[in-house]
Amino acid sequence: MKLLIDADACPVVEICLEQARKRGIPVTLYCDTSHILQHEDAETVVVSEGADSADFALAAYFFQFCAQF
Repeated sequence: MKLLIDADACPVVEICLEQARKRGIPVTLYCDTSHILQHEDAETVVVSEGADSADFALAAYFFQFCAQF
């Protein structure tokens, strides 16, 4: 299991990170260049700035992941 968060739009990033840390679940934050977030408990993927760019990056990751099966 891995938790993927659109950190540009998530008002509860800290809560998600805390709960994931307690459960040993790795976290990846997706954000654009206007909202760069760094957390020691998460990997950060920074995408180019633009409306919904983090959403599109998450969707692309999901489709690549699903294509494996």
